[in-house]
Amino acid sequence: MKKILLIAATAVMMMACPPDPIQLDPNQKVDRDNLTAQTEPGIFEASNAVVTYNAEEHQLYCGVKQLTTRIMDNEVDGYAQIIFDKKPVLKQNVTATLYITKIGTSKNISTTFNVLKIQNDLIYIWSDKDHIGAVMYWKM
Repeated sequence: MKKILLIAATAVMMMACPPDPIQLDPNQKVDRDNLTAQTEPGIFEASNAVVTYNAEEHQLYCGVKQLTTRIMDNEVDGYAQIIFDKKPVLKQNVTATLYITKIGTSKNISTTFNVLKIQNDLIYIWSDKDHIGAVMYWKM
Protein backbone atom coordinates (compact mmCIF):
# COMPACT_ATOMS: atom_id res chain seq x y z
CA MET A 1 0.00 0.00 0.00
CA LYS A 2 2.84 2.37 0.87
CA LYS A 3 4.46 1.68 -2.50
CA ILE A 4 1.24 2.55 -4.33
CA LEU A 5 0.90 5.80 -2.38
CA LEU A 6 4.53 6.65 -3.09
CA ILE A 7 4.10 5.98 -6.81
CA ALA A 8 0.87 8.02 -6.90
CA ALA A 9 2.49 10.92 -5.01
CA THR A 10 5.47 10.86 -7.40
CA ALA A 11 3.16 10.91 -10.43
CA VAL A 12 1.20 13.86 -9.02
CA MET A 13 4.43 15.76 -8.30
CA MET A 14 5.71 15.13 -11.83
CA MET A 15 2.47 16.44 -13.35
CA ALA A 16 2.50 19.52 -11.11
CA CYS A 17 6.07 20.50 -12.00
CA PRO A 18 6.39 22.97 -14.85
CA PRO A 19 7.94 21.68 -18.05
CA ASP A 20 11.64 22.17 -18.62
CA PRO A 21 12.50 25.54 -20.16
CA ILE A 22 13.18 25.58 -23.87
CA GLN A 23 16.63 24.20 -24.43
CA LEU A 24 18.91 26.44 -26.46
CA ASP A 25 20.83 24.91 -29.29
CA PRO A 26 24.59 24.88 -28.57
CA ASN A 27 25.33 27.77 -30.96
CA GLN A 28 22.72 29.99 -29.33
CA LYS A 29 24.13 29.20 -25.86
CA VAL A 30 27.55 30.29 -27.13
CA ASP A 31 26.02 33.50 -28.51
CA ARG A 32 24.37 34.27 -25.14
CA ASP A 33 27.62 33.54 -23.29
CA ASN A 34 29.53 35.80 -25.69
CA LEU A 35 26.99 38.56 -25.08
CA THR A 36 27.31 38.40 -21.30
CA ALA A 37 31.09 38.55 -21.62
CA GLN A 38 30.93 41.94 -23.41
CA THR A 39 32.18 44.95 -21.46
CA GLU A 40 31.03 47.74 -23.82
CA PRO A 41 27.56 48.57 -25.14
CA GLY A 42 26.50 47.16 -28.49
CA ILE A 43 23.90 45.25 -30.49
CA PHE A 44 24.66 41.69 -31.57
CA GLU A 45 23.02 39.28 -34.01
CA ALA A 46 24.17 35.83 -33.01
CA SER A 47 27.78 36.64 -32.02
CA ASN A 48 28.23 39.29 -34.72
CA ALA A 49 28.38 42.94 -33.69
CA VAL A 50 25.85 45.08 -35.53
CA VAL A 51 26.54 48.25 -33.54
CA THR A 52 29.47 48.71 -31.18
CA TYR A 53 30.05 51.64 -28.87
CA ASN A 54 33.21 53.70 -29.36
CA ALA A 55 33.70 56.53 -26.83
CA GLU A 56 35.29 58.79 -29.48
CA GLU A 57 32.45 58.36 -31.97
CA HIS A 58 29.33 57.76 -29.88
CA GLN A 59 27.24 59.05 -27.01
CA LEU A 60 25.22 56.97 -24.57
CA TYR A 61 21.76 57.88 -23.31
CA CYS A 62 19.61 56.25 -20.67
CA GLY A 63 16.13 57.43 -19.72
CA VAL A 64 15.01 55.02 -17.03
CA LYS A 65 11.70 56.84 -16.57
CA GLN A 66 11.16 56.74 -20.34
CA LEU A 67 12.29 53.07 -20.42
CA THR A 68 14.74 54.01 -23.17
CA THR A 69 18.42 53.42 -23.79
CA ARG A 70 20.43 54.55 -26.82
CA ILE A 71 23.80 54.58 -28.55
CA MET A 72 24.01 57.59 -30.86
CA ASP A 73 26.87 58.68 -33.09
CA ASN A 74 28.32 62.17 -32.69
CA GLU A 75 27.01 63.25 -36.12
CA VAL A 76 23.47 62.32 -35.01
CA ASP A 77 22.83 60.44 -38.24
CA GLY A 78 22.81 56.97 -36.73
CA TYR A 79 21.67 55.35 -33.53
CA ALA A 80 20.64 52.13 -31.84
CA GLN A 81 17.76 52.53 -29.42
CA ILE A 82 15.75 50.18 -27.24
CA ILE A 83 12.41 51.12 -25.74
CA PHE A 84 11.10 48.72 -23.09
CA ASP A 85 7.38 48.24 -22.43
CA LYS A 86 8.05 48.06 -18.67
CA LYS A 87 10.98 48.31 -16.29
CA PRO A 88 13.37 45.42 -17.00
CA VAL A 89 13.89 42.98 -14.13
CA LEU A 90 16.83 40.59 -13.87
CA LYS A 91 16.12 37.04 -15.10
CA GLN A 92 12.67 37.99 -16.40
CA ASN A 93 11.30 38.60 -19.87
CA VAL A 94 10.54 42.08 -21.12
CA THR A 95 9.06 43.18 -24.43
CA ALA A 96 11.00 45.90 -26.18
CA THR A 97 11.41 47.53 -29.55
CA LEU A 98 14.89 47.79 -31.00
CA TYR A 99 15.56 50.51 -33.56
CA ILE A 100 18.80 50.68 -35.51
CA THR A 101 19.29 53.52 -37.96
CA LYS A 102 22.46 54.16 -39.94
CA ILE A 103 22.90 55.84 -43.28
CA GLY A 104 21.45 53.38 -45.77
CA THR A 105 20.39 50.86 -43.10
CA SER A 106 17.53 50.60 -40.68
CA LYS A 107 16.06 47.86 -38.54
CA ASN A 108 13.00 47.82 -36.33
CA ILE A 109 12.34 44.71 -34.20
CA SER A 110 9.71 44.34 -31.51
CA THR A 111 10.34 41.18 -29.52
CA THR A 112 10.64 39.59 -26.11
CA PHE A 113 14.05 39.77 -24.49
CA ASN A 114 15.33 37.90 -21.46
CA VAL A 115 17.21 40.14 -19.02
CA LEU A 116 20.40 38.13 -18.51
CA LYS A 117 22.40 40.55 -16.41
CA ILE A 118 22.35 44.08 -15.00
CA GLN A 119 25.80 45.14 -13.89
CA ASN A 120 28.12 48.17 -13.91
CA ASP A 121 25.47 50.45 -15.45
CA LEU A 122 24.90 47.98 -18.29
CA ILE A 123 21.88 45.80 -19.08
CA TYR A 124 22.35 42.56 -21.03
CA ILE A 125 19.30 41.33 -22.93
CA TRP A 126 18.82 38.46 -25.39
CA SER A 127 15.98 37.30 -27.66
CA ASP A 128 16.00 33.53 -28.15
CA LYS A 129 13.40 33.87 -30.92
CA ASP A 130 15.30 36.46 -32.98
CA HIS A 131 18.87 35.50 -32.01
CA ILE A 132 19.63 39.12 -31.21
CA GLY A 133 21.01 40.66 -28.07
CA ALA A 134 22.14 43.95 -26.67
CA VAL A 135 24.40 45.36 -24.03
CA MET A 136 23.14 48.86 -23.30
CA TYR A 137 23.78 51.65 -20.84
CA TRP A 138 21.25 51.36 -18.00
CA LYS A 139 21.84 53.59 -14.99
CA MET A 140 19.36 52.71 -12.26
